[in-house]
Order: sequence, then C-alpha cells, then structure tokens
Amino acid sequence: MLFSALSLATLANNHHCYCYFPLYIASSAGRSDIVELLVKYGADLDRSVDGLTFQHTALIVAAAKGHKETIEVLLKNGANKSYVAPDGISAMSAAKIMGHDEIVRVLQEHK
Repeated sequence: MLFSALSLATLANNHHCYCYFPLYIASSAGRSDIVELLVKYGADLDRSVDGLTFQHTALIVAAAKGHKETIEVLLKNGANKSYVAPDGISAMSAAKIMGHDEIVRVLQEHK
C-alpha cells in the first residue's frame, strides 16, 4: 500500500488545496473507495470546508454532483444529512437544485 495506516490517519483530516480536505475532494470526485478508506482512518464526516463562505460538507458536495455510491458510504458511516451550511444549502437542497431525483430519494429514505 502506498501509505501506511499512520499516514492515512494523519492525512484523513488535513487541509489541502485552498482549505479543501481529502474527504471533500474524494466525495466531490465520486471516489467512494477513497471515501471508505478515509472514513476507516478517522476522517471527520461532518467537517465543512473552512475559510470559505459556503462551508459545505462532503455529503453536500456528493449530493450536488449526484454521486449515489459516495452518499451511501457517507450516510452508512454516520454523516449528518440534516446539516445546513451558512449559505442555506443542505445535501437535500443541493440534490434538488441539481435535479438529482435519485439522490433526493436516497436522502429521504435514509433513517
């Protein structure tokens, strides 16, 4: 494996690329495999992007981009689907705005 467990644990919550963090980047890209790995090593599921006005979480960006498998991984591991960013956007509203009806259903059906 490219990284040791210690490296992954350290990487999981570090900032990269202008305040974005690995879980956000992986969720934005729909990389559910990387999301699972980061969660395994302690990534904060409900962390929002710091230093930017919108402060969206990994779940919000995955919903906005329609990444169903990534959303399922995040929800399965306890991501807060009720979080509303300071700009008023939630995972549900992001999915609705972007026309991702299947994502809306996944979010509605998750308990």
